[in-house]
Amino acid sequence: GDPFKTLFVSRLSFDVTERKLRREFEEYGPIKRIRLVHDKNSGVARPSKPRGYAFVEFEHKNDMKQAYKMADGRKIENKRVLVDVERGRTVPTWRPRRLGGGKGGESRVVPRPPKSIKKQFLARLMERALAEKQRAERQETEKEREREPRDRSRERAALERSKDRSRDREEGERKQERSRSRDRRPRSRDRDYERRGSGKRERDERYDDGDRDRRYSSSAKRPRERDL
Repeated sequence: GDPFKTLFVSRLSFDVTERKLRREFEEYGPIKRIRLVHDKNSGVARPSKPRGYAFVEFEHKNDMKQAYKMADGRKIENKRVLVDVERGRTVPTWRPRRLGGGKGGESRVVPRPPKSIKKQFLARLMERALAEKQRAERQETEKEREREPRDRSRERAALERSKDRSRDREEGERKQERSRSRDRRPRSRDRDYERRGSGKRERDERYDDGDRDRRYSSSAKRPRERDL
């Protein structure tokens, strides 16, 4: 198979089957082939004895990388397995342990993965939701900042309109007052004329009454003088 899609799994329990391995590693992606290594020198009478390691070939390279990062130290049949890439065909200077090579107990320092892929998927979803929420909040703040000058300009325009309306109202009231005062002037003049005319008539009547009295008194005095 493709060495860049193949994963090396060691420290397996002797009771592990191919079906069990497939069920454990299918969480990371579709598997193309699994090969459990057995001891060929176990004899004809006895069945071949497993050697405790296997090769798992994935269909996609990214799935193999994901399993390489997440499956190391996982418990399978109460034993923690060791997961590595297939270095025999990918690393030119690689030598197996029986020839003095191997990893020599080297351990990879990787972050502790979640217990299952579902939890990791949920964690990613939560991170995305949080990022979306923060981005929406930033957009909302930007929109509010853009709205502030518009609202201020609208408030100023409304204030100017109210001032103009109050001015127009005051001017209208002044015009009405002027027209009313103009209407009152001729009426007052007519009243003055009427008052003046009534006073003149009263004076004329008084004058006529006085004239009559004088005439009457003069006419009454004349016969008395004659009698004397």
